[in-house]
Amino acid sequence: MKEPTEEQIITPGDNENAPSTNEQVGPTREELETLPRIADKIPYTIFMVVIAEAAERFTFRSITGPLQNYVQNPLHDDRLPGALGKGQATATAIGYFFQCWCFLMPILGAVIADCYLGRVKTILLGSITATIGTLILFLTSLPVSLENGAGWPGLLVALIIIGLGYVKYTTRAVNNT
Repeated sequence: MKEPTEEQIITPGDNENAPSTNEQVGPTREELETLPRIADKIPYTIFMVVIAEAAERFTFRSITGPLQNYVQNPLHDDRLPGALGKGQATATAIGYFFQCWCFLMPILGAVIADCYLGRVKTILLGSITATIGTLILFLTSLPVSLENGAGWPGLLVALIIIGLGYVKYTTRAVNNT
């Protein structure tokens, strides 16, 4: 623990402009010398938020990396990996849409967290939603799904659902408490 500087230590009677006891910000010199330093337990919700945030970032990066090839290139091309064959312009547009969607959805997450559910429940709901979207993307990207035409609609639905689950900036509020 960093020791306070001389200016930060408040000694009663030192200064007429010093805050009253009720407004005291830091410890007094006597408190610094006599009070024991006791570490507290970290709440389990902090661990859950760290896990949710790490999973969210891992998922986001794992999807945005190969998304261009997945949309742009056709399924049975030995030279280029891909699945949907929609071309470069469509692939780029989908990639930018997904990133924009994911960075706008925390606004909705903040409203839900502040007005309705609270931070932890909103993070849990967002994590479940993103997991469902990721599962839809996985299932519709299997070869049998692609051959039956589920790849394109599955991708669009999955990206929207995954974006709805991203409550990134809500997790920062929990990290600060």
